[in-house]
Amino acid sequence: MTAPSYTSWHVGMKVVALHDHRHAYCGAWIKAGVVYTIRKIFMHYGDVVLYLVEQHLPIHEQENLECGWFTRHFRPAQTRQTDISMFQAMLSPKPAKAKKVRA
Repeated sequence: MTAPSYTSWHVGMKVVALHDHRHAYCGAWIKAGVVYTIRKIFMHYGDVVLYLVEQHLPIHEQENLECGWFTRHFRPAQTRQTDISMFQAMLSPKPAKAKKVRA
């Protein structure tokens, strides 16, 4: 499976970590199933690197860049559409039941 392309990601997008992973250089962790928000995207030697709102990682001394995460560790978060039909049904009046009449 190949990672989505650069255009598949955008700042402000919610992403989910696919697995627990420790950053090889700075030692930071991402946890499987946790939702993160992209704050910056960077191309690094052909790989897409994500910077997260929830983490501000140290500068990698050799690259002189903040440590980031490759996209292979994430997938886009599923967004649910709000369905209010259940609440609308609760607010609508119920038809009156016919009472039995004894003859």
